Amino acid sequence: MKTFLKLVVPFVLLAAILVAASCKKKQVYIGEPPTIAFKTGGNYYAANDTVTAGDTVLIGINATDNNSPDKLAQLVIRKKVNENDKETIKDIRIPEGQNTSYSADFKFVLLTEGTQVYTFIVTNTHGLQTEKTITFTVSQ
Repeated sequence: MKTFLKLVVPFVLLAAILVAASCKKKQVYIGEPPTIAFKTGGNYYAANDTVTAGDTVLIGINATDNNSPDKLAQLVIRKKVNENDKETIKDIRIPEGQNTSYSADFKFVLLTEGTQVYTFIVTNTHGLQTEKTITFTVSQ
């Protein structure tokens, strides 16, 4: 019986160690968050600015997947006027042919005096997000 235990116990311990070692969680690489930048030059607004009520502003964005395995999935634009709640004004599903690099232009007419904040949020297929904000002070 003692000989049997001397033979079996080391094998049981070895098996337990091997099972425990193989149960380590694998780290999953979820990639980098996407990038987003405002277009510059021409008639584009790319930084905070002061405009007159009734002006039309042109905002262009360039978004990339940042060489991540997860592709671009969605672009959401939210607007906040003065102290009101943010409202979603655009919710765009990025088409498959443009899911590594997406570019778009948006025109907004700023009618309300005060502060208007536009937030552009790009999301990849893993749910990682990046956002850019531009603020306009609208005067009469």
